[in-house]
Amino acid sequence: MNDTTFHTYRAHPDLALTLCDLGASIYGCKFQGVEMTYTTDETTFALPNKEFFGQFVGPVAGRIKNGKLREFTFAQNEGTNAHHSSQYRWCWLPFERTVEETPEGIVVRFIRRGELFGGKFEATATYTLYRNRPAFRVCLGFVSTADCPCNLTCHAYWSLGEEDAANIFVKMPTTHVMSYEAGGIPAKYVKSSGIYDFTKGRKLDQPYDHAILLKEGEMEAWGERFGMKLHSDANAAQLYVDVPSKQRLGHSAGFAFECERHTTMDESMILPAGVKEETTIEYEFYRRESND
Repeated sequence: MNDTTFHTYRAHPDLALTLCDLGASIYGCKFQGVEMTYTTDETTFALPNKEFFGQFVGPVAGRIKNGKLREFTFAQNEGTNAHHSSQYRWCWLPFERTVEETPEGIVVRFIRRGELFGGKFEATATYTLYRNRPAFRVCLGFVSTADCPCNLTCHAYWSLGEEDAANIFVKMPTTHVMSYEAGGIPAKYVKSSGIYDFTKGRKLDQPYDHAILLKEGEMEAWGERFGMKLHSDANAAQLYVDVPSKQRLGHSAGFAFECERHTTMDESMILPAGVKEETTIEYEFYRRESND
């Protein structure tokens, strides 16, 4: 790995993806020269606990009741919650990186090894940029020599060229949304309705931080000029739209689809020793021909 932290790759002429060695992160994504992500300057992006956009979040994503799960204990924040792995997250730790040119496109592989919960782990994030269409795929992987809680996701933060997320529509073939206990602890899925019904497309004019149960893993989002189609083999996505006051911008800067396998954060997320968990997410971009 060279000394450069940020790297821009282009396989299709319309799409440029900028990745960061810290957290195997998506720093920026430009489609037809327009930034599709909400970005900060490179110095701010690399500061721990300052921003939280684009990172490989792991090994645990979500909030765990009382910060305890079987014999595993998590440092607590947000009151009684363990959020985005707490001290175990790798968002601002460097990953080793390799790049390969293939007939399909450009493959960028990130890897980090270490010790966690009594075992030795290997975490990977593989980005594939396609030559034949403006799209890329990310595959997140984790395996450990000991039982380990695991719930992988990517906190890419999208603006689709809009200044305010309230100008963006989202459509998802889903019927259920997660309900929560006090402090944002996941409880159970309930039938989605009202502002949580995205089956026909809905504006992101509300603050969201909700797990949406996915049907076939298909999602789509669009603004005035550009759109993005997503597909994931995960069974749910945490839809997050920031509260404007948190970012001190006076508006919502963007939104995230945190595709994940475990949203109730129970013992089902404990990955047995030697078993690899993977989550794949694919993003494809297009220019809208009309405002319909």
